[in-house]
This record gives sequence, structure tokens and C-alpha cells, in this order.
Amino acid sequence: MIFRKVRDKLAFEVFGSNRTHLLSRAKFPVIAEEVVALAERLGRPPRVLDAGIGRCRLERYCHHHHDEVEVDWHGIDLLDFRLRLQERVPAIRRVRGRLEALPYADHAFDAVVCCWVLQHLEDPTRALAEFARVLRPGGTLLLAVPHSPGPVRWVQERVHPAHVRRQRERGTSRFSYLPQIQFFDLPRMRRLLGAIDAEAVRWQGIGVVTGGPIGFLENHAWYYRANLRFGARFPRCTKQLVVVARTSADDR
Repeated sequence: MIFRKVRDKLAFEVFGSNRTHLLSRAKFPVIAEEVVALAERLGRPPRVLDAGIGRCRLERYCHHHHDEVEVDWHGIDLLDFRLRLQERVPAIRRVRGRLEALPYADHAFDAVVCCWVLQHLEDPTRALAEFARVLRPGGTLLLAVPHSPGPVRWVQERVHPAHVRRQRERGTSRFSYLPQIQFFDLPRMRRLLGAIDAEAVRWQGIGVVTGGPIGFLENHAWYYRANLRFGARFPRCTKQLVVVARTSADDR
């Protein structure tokens, strides 16, 4: 009981809720594991850029669950109010800027994280090229995007923009950040990585059947673990994708 109260308290501090097994949050533990593994491989605190830092949820998760691992966090975001958020996290060097023109030198980071941002960009290819530029040779790229498998992507690309446009014209838009204007499936993600000479080393799908009348199952660890195991084997059947990639070790 004491362990459960502590666990729930940490979940609330990180996510604003005491539900610990929501699949919509699973991308943060998955990415955090990769950051921890990178620190172990390097034998020093990795220099990590969070491209689109948002509410610092990844940094807070790492701080609460992997506090023994030091990370040199850097964050960039387009919106000022995101950068002004005062969260209980270690010092993060934050700057305002666009992902398509990062204000950093070449090869400045060991890893770049972009979690739930690429779908909002006009030109994700340009942003990925910038990520590759600021990564050291052989650096780690950690991406999380909503996944639209098979024909779902084709339909969304044709229907969703009109839906967003109508909401804006009527003044009924519910988008507090930016609307989704990009849709991704595995073939498109492979093409985007190929364009920057990066190779995927892990595809983790998240969320097979979630929410709605079976949402209560996300209160249970076994359902959470089963979804992640299925998503690791069949990522093309899931609602979210986490991609772990390495850039070329050849510094041309």
C-alpha cells in the first residue's frame, strides 16, 4: 500500500494524474529508457536536446524514476508560455526557436528527442535535417509520433485539413497548441530517416485498442505490458510510434 501511494504520487507530479499505466504516456518511459542506456554507454552525462520541450514531461519522468542518472538537458520550443513553465525538474537550458532552424552548432548533442511535435510542422523533413546536423556522428535520434497505419493515413490527409479549416472559420477550434497537419506510417518514417542518413534500431508501437469502454484496463500493469510487447512485434498495428535511430558514424 505504501509503495502504491508513492508510485501514484510520482505519477501525479509527472503527469498531473495518479493513473500510472495510461498508454498515452508510455512514450515517456520508453524514451527515458533509451536516454538512460545512452548515459551508460557513454560513461558520462549525455547532452540531450528536447526539440519541442512542452511541459517537460520527459525530463520530469527521468528526474523521478532515474534520478541516479545525470543528463545535460537542453530544450527548445516555439511558444513562450511553454518556456516559462516552472516545473520541479533539474536545470534545463531553454531557448525559444524553430525546429527548422536550430540555434546550435553542428554535432552539439549526443541525442535529440522530438516527442509528439513532428505532426504539427509544415516541413518535418527540414526539422529532421536540423536534428541530424546538431547530432554528433553516430548520435541517437528519439522520435514519437501518432501512427496512422495503412489507408488510415490516406483518409486523414484528405479529411483532417478541411476539418481544421472549418473549425477555424467558425471560431470553434479546440486546438490549444497547433493542429495536426502531418500523418505518419512506417513507410513514411523510413523515408524520412533515409533522407537524413539515419538508421532505425528500434520500432516501438504503443496502443493497440485503448480508451472508450475498455479504458478501465489501463489501470492495470498487465494490460500496459501486453500492449508494449505487442507493439514491439507489430508496430504497424498501433496508434503511436516511438522510433530509436542512429545517425551515420561517418562525419562527412
